Amino acid sequence: MLSLNDNRISVIEEGAFTGLKNLLHLYLNKNSITHLHKGIFSSLTSCNFLYLQRNQISIIDDGAFMGLGNLQKLYLYFNNITKLPAEVFSSLTQCVSLSLSHKITVLQHDSFTGLNALKFLNLSRNQISVIDQAAFKPLGHLQELFLDNNNLTHLPSGVFSEMGSKTPRYPLQSKRLRLEGNMLRTLNPSNLPPGLVTLSLSDPWSADDIPWQCETLCWLKHGSVDWLRKYGRSCEPECSHGIMWNT
Repeated sequence: MLSLNDNRISVIEEGAFTGLKNLLHLYLNKNSITHLHKGIFSSLTSCNFLYLQRNQISIIDDGAFMGLGNLQKLYLYFNNITKLPAEVFSSLTQCVSLSLSHKITVLQHDSFTGLNALKFLNLSRNQISVIDQAAFKPLGHLQELFLDNNNLTHLPSGVFSEMGSKTPRYPLQSKRLRLEGNMLRTLNPSNLPPGLVTLSLSDPWSADDIPWQCETLCWLKHGSVDWLRKYGRSCEPECSHGIMWNT
């Protein structure tokens, strides 16, 4: 393990990690890094966990993550990334968990190319307003997707159709989708991933949730999904006509 967090690092120079081929965990969180250059992690061929959260990263070069073929978890939340470069994660074929939160506005068809093993994707608290219909297509093993607290007003048809499609359904691999804290009012059944077990549409701590249209609640109420619960408070959604969920 190498811990370099809580410093004033702003630049990672070429060859900075040469000779650390056996390093498993690298902590670079809470620094002032702005740019991830091509190949800066290429020596870290054994690295499993990379912590880059709470920096000022706004530029990620093509090939910035090459060499990280054994990486399992990548933390990039609370940076200044607004748009993910095409196929930026293509070398992270073993990554199972990715956290990206703060300023991302759009998800393109090639944003997650190569993340074939990904099971958990946290995109909470960004500014996402546009999602390409094929954005999640490479994520055939994805089990948990957090899209809460963004700027979504609609979802493309079939956008979640490939979510977890390559993973058999087991009790410990239940699909979970979070959509609360957006500007969505309707949800078509065809937009939900097959085999979804937990769906969150409302935030129990927010007074600003937009009520859902009754048509959406009617088919959900008789479905097989459960509602996410936090600290004993229900996240059951509110109907725009005042109809209670449990009636």
